[in-house]
Amino acid sequence: GVLLSGSSKMKDLFHTSYIELREAQGGNLIFKAELPDFSIGTIAVNADGSLWAASGSVWQHGAKSTGDWEVRLWKREAPDTPVTLPAKLHSPRTLLFSPDKTRLLTGHTLGFELWETAGFTEIAKGGLPTGSTVNSNVAALPSFRGDGTQFVYAAGNTAVIFDTATGSRIRTFHLDKPAVTAVSFGDGDRKLAYG
Repeated sequence: GVLLSGSSKMKDLFHTSYIELREAQGGNLIFKAELPDFSIGTIAVNADGSLWAASGSVWQHGAKSTGDWEVRLWKREAPDTPVTLPAKLHSPRTLLFSPDKTRLLTGHTLGFELWETAGFTEIAKGGLPTGSTVNSNVAALPSFRGDGTQFVYAAGNTAVIFDTATGSRIRTFHLDKPAVTAVSFGDGDRKLAYG
């Protein structure tokens, strides 16, 4: 296994973030990077440690935030050439790799983007059905089924199950909790847990 850690420091108006990937046993350093003019918000690593990502806000050097958010990704076979997702994103608050490593979800309170990880192209983007109540600025962490064929996204009082291959909506649930912040498949992927 591996451990991914990230931190951000600000001195005056200079933002710098740091990201490290280490072996879980022994702590040997696999990867380390300094990210100038970037403030990390979220990090994620896939199950075998071959892909990792950081989302955060972009800063003008020595000045204020640009208001833009980026997701940067690294592959273990080419760690010196990170990829920046080619889309203007809402402030991604969640990053999650699929169990089979073929997809990356970027989630936020307005919805999500689903990316394939071979070439980092967007497959789908989505959100909650019209009329859903979102009374929180925190998106729930999306969750993949154990087999990776579906994922669930939730915000406010609504959860939606999507197909992982296409990003198509499968089923919508209107929940009895007004501000869902956590959602997960459970009981052998036969039930949804939320809170």
